[in-house]
Amino acid sequence: MEDTKMSNYDSAFIKKMAYYAINTYYDELNIKPIDVEVEFTDDLYKRRLELAINEKDIADVEKGKSFISGLNGTLVLPATLNEKPYILISNSTIDDSMLFISTLIHELTHIHDFYDFAKYHNIEHLSQMEEVNDFRDLYFWTEFHARRKGYYFYRKIIKGFIQDSKTKEEEAQYIMDIECPHHFKNLKEELINNQNNPIQFLYSIMQFLGRYSVWQDLFPDEFNTETLPRELINAFEHRIIDMCNFLYNHSNFENIKDKFPELRLKLDSFVIWES
Repeated sequence: MEDTKMSNYDSAFIKKMAYYAINTYYDELNIKPIDVEVEFTDDLYKRRLELAINEKDIADVEKGKSFISGLNGTLVLPATLNEKPYILISNSTIDDSMLFISTLIHELTHIHDFYDFAKYHNIEHLSQMEEVNDFRDLYFWTEFHARRKGYYFYRKIIKGFIQDSKTKEEEAQYIMDIECPHHFKNLKEELINNQNNPIQFLYSIMQFLGRYSVWQDLFPDEFNTETLPRELINAFEHRIIDMCNFLYNHSNFENIKDKFPELRLKLDSFVIWES
């Protein structure tokens, strides 16, 4: 894990927390670890560009400069499965909220999803994944999955380090009153601003439903398809309910790997793709 400037926090503490988060992830999921290089950086775009693996990657990164610069973190997949991937995390996530934990687990989950997909399709050179018909569907599903895992482990780890006297009922009420409306407001703004950008439009929906699925696990009476934000149901009717149910029931790679065509139909019901 590379030393960089880390806000006002001691870098040793941040590294310790990062390793603790990764170990907690693998201990609970009981999956084979992937050896990753984790770096904290003040300039996510610049470092991502430095790690680009080929000319196409450079072009893609340059094209996405504005998007990458606004992220909390990103990953760099290597050329082959035998090489080490990178997780880059913005130093802006290092504050009292310890948001970098969520970002770290989010990106680590992406790496596992891409590796699982590559292995399932007998792909060694990871750039070839894009040639698989299901790759676009994987791209959106992994946003749901990474948000789900990142948010879940963030809650789990942070709650282990803070004194939280809320009862389960109080916590559910807080999410209903504060957290869910906040994230739905952000979703609504993203959907309005990206009506002509189907990729970003679907990306935002997947991210929201990933977080919502954790609330479904924790508080099933308060969070389910019947309690989705009313504006969301009014806007998308059965489509958002179907998507929420589908994703919740296909929340790991083993469950989704043969279901990407079904997911594609659901995704396509939300947007119009340019021909």
